[in-house]
Amino acid sequence: MSMNRNVRLTAVGAIVILVVVGVVYRMRWIFPVGQSQPAQTLPVATVTIGSFIVHAEVAKSAEEQSRGFSYRENLADGQGMLFLFPRPVRPGFWMKEMRFPIDIIWIRDDRIVGIITNLPIPQVGQNLAAYYPDGLVTAALEVPAGWSVRNGISNGDAIHIAVP
Repeated sequence: MSMNRNVRLTAVGAIVILVVVGVVYRMRWIFPVGQSQPAQTLPVATVTIGSFIVHAEVAKSAEEQSRGFSYRENLADGQGMLFLFPRPVRPGFWMKEMRFPIDIIWIRDDRIVGIITNLPIPQVGQNLAAYYPDGLVTAALEVPAGWSVRNGISNGDAIHIAVP
């Protein structure tokens, strides 16, 4: 009788271990390692500067704008994030939790009024710098680092934004 009891306890123990392993394995799909926040889904605008087109996610709310590209792994050429402001402002941008460098293109009405190129990824323990336009802007466009220079984008260029 003692042998049957040991067999039953071993079987129950094995089942408990399998259940725990299954739960842990399933949790990895719900909370992936290395991703602190779930990806956000934003509408995509078409931004045209000369003959160049950027498909930009539109960050409208304060939460969306604060988060920006934080926690993302990369940004493909021709992709970006557009920050629209309801009135002319002088916003500060940071690189919190950024994993790749970017350019910021400052926009006032339908013209580029400033560009900051190759903003670096913050180093661990480094104080976060804030980046500001020289004057008031109505929008900002984040693109992959170097995109502005590679495509000859400069102050005064006309920009067309088509928001869905």
